[in-house]
Amino acid sequence: MISKALDYAMRSMVYMTAQGDNTYFGVKELAEKIQVSSTYLGKVLQSLVKSGYLKSTTGPGGGFALARDPETIKLIELIECVDGSRLREKCILGLTECSEANPCPIHETWKSCRSQLTDDLSETSLAQVIGKSWPQYR
Repeated sequence: MISKALDYAMRSMVYMTAQGDNTYFGVKELAEKIQVSSTYLGKVLQSLVKSGYLKSTTGPGGGFALARDPETIKLIELIECVDGSRLREKCILGLTECSEANPCPIHETWKSCRSQLTDDLSETSLAQVIGKSWPQYR
């Protein structure tokens, strides 16, 4: 249901949040910590810089760091920044023609679930995720 880019973005943002404020991470270091490809992670992190979620600096001690307080970053924001509105629009069965006018067999059920999920993600901040304990990221 989620893209590789979103997976990498969420994992990196959660890891950075767990490590504390103003800590810069190099791409290779971060990729090793969250166990992903450094090449693709670099592209994902650059998109998060352009969107204002991360800041970056070059040179010794440089890398990527959080640009905003994790309390102010809602999970739905990150999802929509990376994947657009796919979560709200995509058919759970993967059908391209699924819509209100032409619903799939589970359209109404998924619509209800999707609505609740969107509400929950809109209310949950990145900081709250860390508060739920991610021992592997500390």
